[in-house]
Amino acid sequence: MSLPFGDASCASTYTCCASGVGRPASRGKAPSRHRSGSARRALAVAGVLLAVPAVAQPAEQLGSRARVSQVGDVNVLLLTQSLGANDAHISQAGVGHRARLEQTGGSVADIDQDGVGHRLAGFDAFGAPDENAAALQFDGSQLVLKQIGGMNSQAFVDQRDGSIASITQFGSDNAAYLIQSGGINDASVVQGGNATAWITQTGHSNVVDIIQNP
Repeated sequence: MSLPFGDASCASTYTCCASGVGRPASRGKAPSRHRSGSARRALAVAGVLLAVPAVAQPAEQLGSRARVSQVGDVNVLLLTQSLGANDAHISQAGVGHRARLEQTGGSVADIDQDGVGHRLAGFDAFGAPDENAAALQFDGSQLVLKQIGGMNSQAFVDQRDGSIASITQFGSDNAAYLIQSGGINDASVVQGGNATAWITQTGHSNVVDIIQNP
């Protein structure tokens, strides 16, 4: 799902090696899966973190785990986990990081972005990274996002069917955009500074809690 918000280009793209530490892969244009030197997606396969082309996890990887740590500036992570009971822990520290996320089937994502100008977003209808698309979670998945440092850090999230979102943003000029549909969803947003929270819930038995501190 695309959202009408501004774009931001990336100076470099990072993939993940077995240790889970980002290393430079390419420089120049924003990542695209349709050309050589494209961004690669970090997937957990049989408990080992691998750098592979941007594809979804196959059926035999039900319940996979991803552990990713990126330190530096303008790192990019592309992560898709499908078929359920997956677990992702992501840590990005520095300036201008980008995380793209898609999970289904009761998965959990724990994301820490520490520094300035970070963004959590998703993929377009063709599976390509999109600055204006929302991170997507289905079927009772959970998101815990912490963006610490401020200065235009943004989160774009779309959750469906009994999912839970906990978003914490500290600093200044941060924004959280969250859509929850299908019913029995739960959203909690805590923000400090000059922050924006934009939340839409449809269905039944949804809950939202927003705390904004000056």
